[in-house]
Amino acid sequence: MGMFLLNQHFARVLINSEVDKSFISLSFSSMLKIPPITIDAFYDIEMADGNLVTINTVIQGCFLTLLNQPFEIDLIPIKLGSFDVVIGMDWLSKYHSKILCEEKVVHFPIDGETLIVRGDQSKTRLNIISCIITERYISRGCQIFMIQVMEKKSDEKRLDDIPVVKEYPDIFLEDLTGLLPVRQVEFQIDLILGTAHVARTPYRLAPSELQELSNQRQELIDRGFIRPSTLPWGAPVLFVKKKDRSFRMCINYRELNKIIIKNHYPLPIIDDLFDQL
Repeated sequence: MGMFLLNQHFARVLINSEVDKSFISLSFSSMLKIPPITIDAFYDIEMADGNLVTINTVIQGCFLTLLNQPFEIDLIPIKLGSFDVVIGMDWLSKYHSKILCEEKVVHFPIDGETLIVRGDQSKTRLNIISCIITERYISRGCQIFMIQVMEKKSDEKRLDDIPVVKEYPDIFLEDLTGLLPVRQVEFQIDLILGTAHVARTPYRLAPSELQELSNQRQELIDRGFIRPSTLPWGAPVLFVKKKDRSFRMCINYRELNKIIIKNHYPLPIIDDLFDQL
């Protein structure tokens, strides 16, 4: 189906009209911090490997957000594989949803209107079938092969591996698309009174570095990060090679820093800021 918000956490959601109940993975349910409650009824759930699991717990009061529209949903915590949430017929029938399989679209009638939710439109060479259909193929003599797909783990820690980044993807963007919005307080740099303008002689650069300087400067201008200036201030530029052999542009502001009035104020404790989110 795709990625949707469940209690303000992004979850991989699958809609399966062949299951009676809706489920949530045990690992993902721990993020919700909602304790499951024990009910009188017992559910016998047949897992994909054929094992039968009996469960009498449910997590109530969850909210699944589809196109900014919250839907209340009760979920049974079990061990799942590739998905965080599996939506079954109990929830689909509750909201009178209509599934269009060929278009990967689900219609939800709400207050006389229809909410259209589109699933993952990416093309794949894999098709998912139910256990019942698989048994039919086996009874007809079809060959069955088991393939275990393993994700190649990298020793290098990525930004996506940090829990805070996963929880707030709209804040930790992969790249900036432009300048920040206008704030109430305008930033300015205060200089020591009576100081002269700082304009240092540029460093000598190799032809490849000059070309890189031109490319990066034009890119920054096109994205609105910098603009041409005629002010009598100047700082030299040099390049440092990164591990991937590309160039990192460094600007020497040391002479300018000497005449800047330093701000003195207590820094907030970062842990306290995170607790206030």
